[in-house]
Amino acid sequence: MGVLAVVSEGNPHCGLMAYVADETATRLYFATLRNTAKYRAVLKHPTISFLIDTRDRKPAERSRILSLTLSGLCRPVADAFRCKTILNELQTAHGHLTDMLIQPDVAVLEFEIHSLQLQKGPLEQVRVQLKESLRPLQKES
Repeated sequence: MGVLAVVSEGNPHCGLMAYVADETATRLYFATLRNTAKYRAVLKHPTISFLIDTRDRKPAERSRILSLTLSGLCRPVADAFRCKTILNELQTAHGHLTDMLIQPDVAVLEFEIHSLQLQKGPLEQVRVQLKESLRPLQKES
């Protein structure tokens, strides 16, 4: 699980999301319903951030918590076969989502990771840029 951060109607919006990764760990996949604020936000502003951390592992000291912030572009997966495959992976990894994953208006989102920042406690961080730009491609007129 992680926290998805989007821009919704000009304001920041965060939500917990379950995910699965591709074999290269450069793309994550989420499922959501098409009538949600987060789905509409991704369509309008595809540049997002996603935070994964170790808080639930109850480290001996809070200073040992690790957090990984991923930034990049998120878009719906259009191919029906790919969607079904990803939904099956999500169901296997996150059985608690079964009721949502079988809804007819479920959408699969693909998150292409462009950069990451690993925070190790309050003072140590490592940043890695995987792609040049976080800006979505401009549509041609």
